[in-house]
Amino acid sequence: MTLSCYFFFQQQFNAKIHLLRILKERDEHKRDSIFNAMQEFVEQHGISNFAVHFITDKDVEKGVEHFNQLEEMDILCMGTHKRSGIEHLLKGSITEKLVNHLRKPMITYHLH
Repeated sequence: MTLSCYFFFQQQFNAKIHLLRILKERDEHKRDSIFNAMQEFVEQHGISNFAVHFITDKDVEKGVEHFNQLEEMDILCMGTHKRSGIEHLLKGSITEKLVNHLRKPMITYHLH
């Protein structure tokens, strides 16, 4: 299923999409360019019911957990790098950690 299919379902159910970026303190200066990229993404996919969020946290998993406490999401859609082999062993998988700790339904798609 392509990413645009998910947005079709979002429109059918009138669901609100929360675009979230977890920043580390050293990345705060990138906020404007990330926001612009999110706006471009929204326009490319014709998304109308959305909100943009930034959370500064020590790592992505903690940031998503904190966001869940604030917004109580129903489902999580997350892009992955599809790491495997030695890279997976060295870097791990944020998606796997979230699946095991959040206990929320999750949709993943491969980032190009």
